[in-house]
Amino acid sequence: MTWPESVSRRLAVGAALTAIAGGMAGWQTPFSGIVLMLDAALAALLVGLSVRRIRWLRLAAFNLLPIFLFLAVVETVLLRPDRVVSKAFGDAMTRPDRSLGYFGVPDASGGLRLVMDDAVLAEGHYHTDAVGRRRTPEGDWPSVAVLGCSMAFGQLLDDAATLPWRLGELSGRRVFNLAVPGYGAHEPLAMLEDDGRWRELTDAAPVELVLYLAIDDHVKRTALLAPWEPLYAPHYRIAGDSLVRGGVAGRLLGFKLLGRLLPNTTLFIRKALFSRGRNVDDRRALRLYLAVVEAMRKRVEAAGARFVVLFYDSTPESTVLIEALRRQGETVVLVSSLLAEPLDNCRYVIPYDSHPAAGVWREAVPHLLERLALSPGRADEAGREECAGGLGRTE
Repeated sequence: MTWPESVSRRLAVGAALTAIAGGMAGWQTPFSGIVLMLDAALAALLVGLSVRRIRWLRLAAFNLLPIFLFLAVVETVLLRPDRVVSKAFGDAMTRPDRSLGYFGVPDASGGLRLVMDDAVLAEGHYHTDAVGRRRTPEGDWPSVAVLGCSMAFGQLLDDAATLPWRLGELSGRRVFNLAVPGYGAHEPLAMLEDDGRWRELTDAAPVELVLYLAIDDHVKRTALLAPWEPLYAPHYRIAGDSLVRGGVAGRLLGFKLLGRLLPNTTLFIRKALFSRGRNVDDRRALRLYLAVVEAMRKRVEAAGARFVVLFYDSTPESTVLIEALRRQGETVVLVSSLLAEPLDNCRYVIPYDSHPAAGVWREAVPHLLERLALSPGRADEAGREECAGGLGRTE
C-alpha cells in the first residue's frame, strides 16, 4: 500500500468516525445535518479513491457520495428562513416531564412574538405559577380545570386574554390552566390517570368541571404523529377492545434516531406526514383518539365531576369528528356557536396564524358560562372542604 492510499484510508476512517460520533452525540445546532453529511461524503470519496482491489466497495463508495451530497444540499435548503416566524423571548416555558412528556416550567416569565420581516404581527406575554401552570386569577371553589393544547393555553395572547383567565374572571371560580402547547388528548389523559400529579396540579382541591378544548389535529397528535413529540411521551394503543398505555412508541424511536443525523430533513418529513391527509381519514388514529377522549370522560365522571368537550370547529372536517364524539356520548359545545360571526372573521383570527385572537374568548366565554350553567363558587375554606363532588375532593 502506498503512503497516499494509507493516508486517505486513515482520513476516511476518521471522517466516518466523526460522522458517527456526531450523530450519537445528537448535535443540536442548525447546521449539524450539513456537517455530518459533508463528513460522510468526504469519507465516501476517500474510500473510493483509496480502495482499488475491492471493486464492489469502490463502486459503493462512489455511489454513496452523491447521496450524501444531496442530503447536505437538502439540509441547507430546509434552513432557509420563512418570512413569518415565531420568536420566543424570556424564560423557556416548558421542560421535559417523565409522566407527561413535557410540562410548564415553574415561575417562568416569557412569551412568543409573531414576526413578518421586521413587523410584529402578534405578541403574547406568558407567566407560570409555582407548579408550572399558566397563571389565572384567584377564585372560589369548587374549581374548573381546562385541558388542551396551545389553543387553550393561549398562544400569542397575554395571560388575561386566555380562555381559562376569562372563565375565572367572569365566573368567580378558581380555574386551572393545565393546557400546554403541542398537547393532544393523550397528555391530558395521562394527567388524569396520575392521581398524585392531578392533586398537585389542582392544589388538592375539588374540581367540579373539566373542560377539554379539542381541535382536529388532536387525532394525529394522539397517534404520536406530531413532529415535536418527545421520546417518552405518553403512548396509548388499542388492544382488542381495551385502551392500554404502552412504553416507547417504535415510530417515535425511529424518528428520534434519524433526527440525530438529519435534524432538518427529519423534521420536514415528520411535518409532511403530520399534514398529509385529513385527520378523520386515518381510521386507526381516529379510533384511538375517540377511545382516549372516552377514557378521559369516564375518569372524570367516576370522580363525580362533569366533562365537557369545547370544540374549536374551524375546519370542514370538524363536523365528522364532532359527530363521532357525540355518538359516543360526549357533551360537545362548539366555539362557533358562541360567536356572532364565523370563526374566520378578522376579529377572531391572528394574522398568518391559526390560533384564536383575544376577541374569541372575550365574546365566547359569557355565552359558554350560560351554556355550562356554571354558578359562582364559595370563597370560604369550609366551602372548599365541604364540596361533595369533584376530582381531588377531600375525603
